[in-house]
Amino acid sequence: AGGPFVRILTGRRDGRVSSISNVRPNMVDTTFSMEQMAQVFSSKGLSMEDLVTLS
Repeated sequence: AGGPFVRILTGRRDGRVSSISNVRPNMVDTTFSMEQMAQVFSSKGLSMEDLVTLS
Protein backbone atom coordinates (compact mmCIF):
# COMPACT_ATOMS: atom_id res chain seq x y z
CA ALA A 1 0.00 0.00 0.00
CA GLY A 2 2.19 2.78 -1.29
CA GLY A 3 5.52 1.03 -0.67
CA PRO A 4 8.23 0.42 -3.26
CA PHE A 5 7.78 -2.19 -5.99
CA VAL A 6 10.30 -5.03 -5.71
CA ARG A 7 10.54 -7.62 -8.49
CA ILE A 8 10.97 -11.13 -7.02
CA LEU A 9 11.67 -14.20 -9.12
CA THR A 10 9.37 -17.11 -8.33
CA GLY A 11 9.51 -20.83 -8.94
CA ARG A 12 12.00 -23.55 -8.15
CA ARG A 13 15.65 -23.15 -9.05
CA ASP A 14 16.86 -26.68 -8.26
CA GLY A 15 15.93 -28.27 -11.57
CA ARG A 16 14.76 -27.59 -15.09
CA VAL A 17 13.22 -30.96 -15.92
CA SER A 18 10.29 -32.65 -14.22
CA SER A 19 9.63 -36.31 -14.85
CA ILE A 20 7.37 -38.81 -13.09
CA SER A 21 10.06 -41.47 -13.51
CA ASN A 22 12.35 -39.37 -11.28
CA VAL A 23 9.70 -38.74 -8.65
CA ARG A 24 8.32 -42.19 -7.89
CA PRO A 25 11.52 -43.84 -6.58
CA ASN A 26 12.14 -40.84 -4.32
CA MET A 27 8.79 -40.79 -2.57
CA VAL A 28 7.47 -42.72 0.39
CA ASP A 29 4.16 -44.46 -0.35
CA THR A 30 1.30 -44.36 2.14
CA THR A 31 1.34 -48.17 2.24
CA PHE A 32 5.05 -48.41 3.18
CA SER A 33 6.02 -50.07 6.42
CA MET A 34 8.29 -48.24 8.84
CA GLU A 35 11.22 -50.33 7.57
CA GLN A 36 10.51 -49.37 3.96
CA MET A 37 10.25 -45.70 4.87
CA ALA A 38 13.51 -45.91 6.81
CA GLN A 39 15.22 -47.48 3.77
CA VAL A 40 14.08 -44.67 1.47
CA PHE A 41 15.23 -41.99 3.93
CA SER A 42 18.50 -43.79 4.61
CA SER A 43 19.26 -44.03 0.88
CA LYS A 44 19.09 -40.21 0.81
CA GLY A 45 21.46 -39.87 3.76
CA LEU A 46 18.67 -39.03 6.21
CA SER A 47 18.27 -40.40 9.73
CA MET A 48 15.32 -41.83 11.64
CA GLU A 49 15.05 -38.47 13.39
CA ASP A 50 14.76 -36.84 9.95
CA LEU A 51 12.05 -39.34 9.01
CA VAL A 52 10.01 -38.54 12.11
CA THR A 53 10.49 -34.79 11.71
CA LEU A 54 9.52 -34.74 8.03
CA SER A 55 6.66 -37.25 8.20
